Amino acid sequence: MNYRNTGFSTLLVTSMLLSAMLLLTLGLYKSAFLNIKQIQNQISYRKNYWYAEGGLECAFAYLQYHESVTGSASFCEQLDHSVQVTELGENYYQLESSRGYVLLTRNVVISYGDTEGEESSSANIFHAQWQKGSWYEH
Repeated sequence: MNYRNTGFSTLLVTSMLLSAMLLLTLGLYKSAFLNIKQIQNQISYRKNYWYAEGGLECAFAYLQYHESVTGSASFCEQLDHSVQVTELGENYYQLESSRGYVLLTRNVVISYGDTEGEESSSANIFHAQWQKGSWYEH
């Protein structure tokens, strides 16, 4: 029997097993790294999404109390993102809020109704509401 090649074959099998384990470990590391990057991107997207949603709510709240405002919504500047109010028609506005790479738009309808008070004659009631089906995420 030839015992000189026994050490070489053991070394060869061990080297191949270690190489396979190294490739498997590197593959798992790459997969874990990609999952971490996807989670970080999702967190960043959701953060920007909710900031943009806050901009829409800020502009909507402003419209509820001031009835009319167009152009840049400077009243929401402290939110650190862009909010635009565009008048589409009489008592009809489009709110657009963006932060990072997220852009949200939604339409608002303003309605006026007359009610009669007990002591006064008629008072003009102002009401702003979201238009149904006008939610857009770009």
